[in-house]
Amino acid sequence: MKIKNKSEKDVNLEVTGFFRPVLSKLEDDISHPAFNNLFLKYGILSSGDLIVKRNRNVNVSLGASLNLQTNKSSELEYEIDNTKAYDMIENGDKFSSKLGLVTDGCIALRRKVRIKQGEEAILNLVICTGEEEEKIAKTLEYYRIQENVEKEFKIARAKSEEEARYLNLSRNNLNIFYKMLPYILHQNPLKSLYMESLRNGQYRQSDFWKYGISGDIPIILVTVKDLSDVYVVKEILKVHENLRVKGIKTDLCILDYEKNIYERFVKEQIIQEILNMQIGYLQNVSSGIFLLNANEIEDENLFKFRANIWIDACKGSVLDQIKEMEDHLDK
Repeated sequence: MKIKNKSEKDVNLEVTGFFRPVLSKLEDDISHPAFNNLFLKYGILSSGDLIVKRNRNVNVSLGASLNLQTNKSSELEYEIDNTKAYDMIENGDKFSSKLGLVTDGCIALRRKVRIKQGEEAILNLVICTGEEEEKIAKTLEYYRIQENVEKEFKIARAKSEEEARYLNLSRNNLNIFYKMLPYILHQNPLKSLYMESLRNGQYRQSDFWKYGISGDIPIILVTVKDLSDVYVVKEILKVHENLRVKGIKTDLCILDYEKNIYERFVKEQIIQEILNMQIGYLQNVSSGIFLLNANEIEDENLFKFRANIWIDACKGSVLDQIKEMEDHLDK
């Protein structure tokens, strides 16, 4: 992060980086967050950076540093107790910089910086994971150098641009992908807009098995009725393919509500789009594409209840739908 002082006097800032380390599967953290945190052990590296180790089931550690790119670096403050961190940040209180066992852990890192008139400061929040503490320490030390940080961003950008060309992704496709991504990977607050109407049903993970779907990984649900709305399905197919290339497993479930049960124009067009993208081999396999006839589903609410995100093709483009849902959620 680059901060430039454009005012007519020197400014003093406090910059804080904050996140929650989990180091386990998302479903484990959702089911037993307090129990999950008991297996996280916080420590300090010789460099003064924080490290978090997980000693149960997963042999992995996480390191974090907040680097200030100036000749004179300020003292690093840290807080690991989430129940205290929010109040400290809001009130501007000094972090305790103490370690211990907490049931609601976090990593909050803070540095104070004074920027003279017309000058700028650069701060980098660096987070890395690994199995060995020594490698984590070396990685954090490597990214303490600004040239290495800038080089890594250039490499990441080149890789992203190459992936986009390989997948034939437009700017709109990428905008849709990054808009949907947090709602797929994390708890989706947008589901609250329709979940109350589905809570009367008794849904189990095993209910998916008859359709060849495990229910173990995130589900993207698309419902479609008309041939004119298949372009929305195509948008989601691009998202699913981009997720797969990035190693993020999801099941894409497409429910076809077409009324004409004989000619199946919608189904044929969706299959054609799948074949055009050369991903026909992903049909009806784990982390693949499931094209289902809604008339043959016992209870389509099962999919709506379990899906991480639900897109209704008849309501317009993906970006417009998410924006509309976000607006309703804010009201």
